Amino acid sequence: MLIAGWMCMGLALAEPPGTWTVVMPLGIPQFSHGESKRGWVFGGVQAAAIGTSVFAQVRALELAQSDDSGGNEELTWRVVSGATTGLAGLTWLASVIDGARLHDEALAPSAAGAREWEQVVVRSD
Repeated sequence: MLIAGWMCMGLALAEPPGTWTVVMPLGIPQFSHGESKRGWVFGGVQAAAIGTSVFAQVRALELAQSDDSGGNEELTWRVVSGATTGLAGLTWLASVIDGARLHDEALAPSAAGAREWEQVVVRSD
């Protein structure tokens, strides 16, 4: 989260962040590559979906333990919980894919520099 905080403040890192940041949830891949708007979108959707899923699951369990036979309402809350859990998972997957693309773009200049250096070394021999 420290990296994400630096990105929100507009500070840039000298080197691309580590590959491990690509698989982090809550928009961290986007924050670590300087894409704070995307980070807020991915992080916000994931946090809202997780919060809704937890609330819906708790509500469904409360209805299941109550004496009322509110089967339809309990089923509705279970469906809401499942759907929002799926939304959180899909948003995390989209964040990972976008983060991997950003990471590849960040590494492209260093790969091009390595190829140029390789040509310089080959020419000097």
